[in-house]
Amino acid sequence: MHFSLNCKSDSLTLSGKSMKMFDGSFKSRKGTNVMCQTNVTSAYEFNTEMKYGECGVEKKYKPIPSFIGTILVKEGSTDMITIKDKMIQVKCRMHDETEPLATQHLSFQLEVGENNQTNNDNVL
Repeated sequence: MHFSLNCKSDSLTLSGKSMKMFDGSFKSRKGTNVMCQTNVTSAYEFNTEMKYGECGVEKKYKPIPSFIGTILVKEGSTDMITIKDKMIQVKCRMHDETEPLATQHLSFQLEVGENNQTNNDNVL
């Protein structure tokens, strides 16, 4: 099973892909308490979105501002913990506005045709 985490400004999304069909649930936890649960039925790809401050995903200020939570990926319908279950700790770091992000991209598309021309009527 492969997991990916997407951190957004107000929430995080945990996605999973499996080679075999997955039946189970995502359970976000705070200590032993289950805060939120998303059930998955017969899927190869699945995801869950959690808003910060809800579902046990809490803001920590030290050493750097981050949102941290624990998610149990529970395979099957039993309440017993089995060897197939996974406990995932998620952490989304909040960047300062002045800090450049290495993952920022800018993409654009230009369409150039034979009859393109520049209109100089509005030039000051």
